Amino acid sequence: MKKILIIAFALLEGLLFCQAQTQEGSIMFEGTERGYRFYIPTDYNANTEYPLVFNFHGFGSNAGEQQFYGDFKPIANEENFIIIHPEGLLFNETAHWNVGGFTTGSTVDDIGFTAAMIEK
Repeated sequence: MKKILIIAFALLEGLLFCQAQTQEGSIMFEGTERGYRFYIPTDYNANTEYPLVFNFHGFGSNAGEQQFYGDFKPIANEENFIIIHPEGLLFNETAHWNVGGFTTGSTVDDIGFTAAMIEK
């Protein structure tokens, strides 16, 4: 009986995980593999269109940290949207987004990268 309960719990946990989950992805953009993390809400239906919300990390951070500290998962589950956490590239040894100011001199096309993620 205990073995059956453990198996049933594992299957239930697997089904719940399939409903709401964080995944990692990447795309080739301008000759560089660019990474991102994305979260699928619990009520996801492949036949339904969902809004896409970008949650960009700050200077020197990364997608995983941003997902943890700026946790939109409960809101995404309630409002049914997909969250994308893109990964910035290094500039002077620090992850960044090419936004000008202290990143002046960066040649990274982050606008194009964002557009490519939307397209994918």
